[in-house]
Amino acid sequence: MILTRRPITTRAGTPRSGGERTALHPAGSPVLSEQPKGAEKPIPVLVRMSPDLLRHIDRAVRSRRIKIPRQTWILEAIVEQLEREGAAA
Repeated sequence: MILTRRPITTRAGTPRSGGERTALHPAGSPVLSEQPKGAEKPIPVLVRMSPDLLRHIDRAVRSRRIKIPRQTWILEAIVEQLEREGAAA
């Protein structure tokens, strides 16, 4: 049996740009190409906080006009604090 790749398309049927799939997983399912050299993988960090603080954060996240994940809100808060302290990443 000969396998050929069909183009990855969006729901509208147009070819998808960026993040093209370039390899086949051994089981046959497509996988995304590897990250470019020099790109760092995010490191998971466990942060413990009180339920009350988490409720305040969730309220702030829900009150935004454009919805974002809680993690994004927390990362934005960290970056803002670092900028205030003059230690931006």
